[in-house]
Amino acid sequence: MRSVNRTSHVFSEFAKKNIQVTLAGNHGELIHAAGIEVDRACFDSAIEHIYHALHYHKFREKFTGNIQIITNGLIDISSQDCIDINKKLHDFGFFVDKILTDVEPEGNNPEVFTSKIFKAYKPH
Repeated sequence: MRSVNRTSHVFSEFAKKNIQVTLAGNHGELIHAAGIEVDRACFDSAIEHIYHALHYHKFREKFTGNIQIITNGLIDISSQDCIDINKKLHDFGFFVDKILTDVEPEGNNPEVFTSKIFKAYKPH
């Protein structure tokens, strides 16, 4: 939120194509929110670049593997199978959170950004 407060004109531009949505919470409560269109290719590219930088910073080596960006922070409200897709993304996010439970968050300014990174080695 700090970045939104500091550069509100950027957020206004980003969110100008919004639609009102009503979501059902875990206990059936209705949540009123706004849906915004996100350029997934641009978003995924930005996240991938951030990961490459974080990996290099932590391990002092270039990351050469494949990356698939999966976020449960964005939900699909437009496709016919969006409920199924969103459930799979939510479940996957829960699984990742569980794996990272014992990994300490890192970041120079935790109010703004933290990350959790670890290497999972494949046996040869």
